[in-house]
Amino acid sequence: MSRSGFAGRLDGGLARAARGPGQPERRAIMDMDIVLHLGAHRCAAASLHRHAAAQGEALAARGVVLWGPPVTRGGLLAGVLPVPGGPPDAVAFGRARGRIALRLAQARRAGTACLVISDADLLGAPRICLRRHRLYPGAGERVARLAHAVGGRVARAVLSVRAQDAWWASVLACAVARGHALPSAGDLDRLV
Repeated sequence: MSRSGFAGRLDGGLARAARGPGQPERRAIMDMDIVLHLGAHRCAAASLHRHAAAQGEALAARGVVLWGPPVTRGGLLAGVLPVPGGPPDAVAFGRARGRIALRLAQARRAGTACLVISDADLLGAPRICLRRHRLYPGAGERVARLAHAVGGRVARAVLSVRAQDAWWASVLACAVARGHALPSAGDLDRLV
């Protein structure tokens, strides 16, 4: 375990199970908690992912597995989250549910007690927030679709937060650094 105790905090005592003498803790194959870590952008999600990767063995020993952006953006969730400007595709959603079910079954068989799905993009994209002058419009639908895609078995959802003014300042600074125009005074007044 790391000096920061990250593995223990993330585990939160989830690796509980009846065990015999000398046997490692294991939970029933159907008893796996799914935790959605929803970001948000500019709130240290990438730092969490790097730390979890560095502590992967310690987390796995406690039955904790992280599906971060390499998994969530690697095609597993294709069809789950709505594409901007397009209608939801029922066929793609069904295929995604199948892919996710296979991965969940694989994680259970491997002894995963707690699966953390973590990606700031689960809530939406900062550029959409900037265009609409709102924090994550459509986040409710996105999270509901994700929860449905994992079979409704979400034990908890957690959100990293930052003071709203600091969040907007950080998102605007990143956007300008990537070549977007400076916001007008009117744009700044509309940010909610």
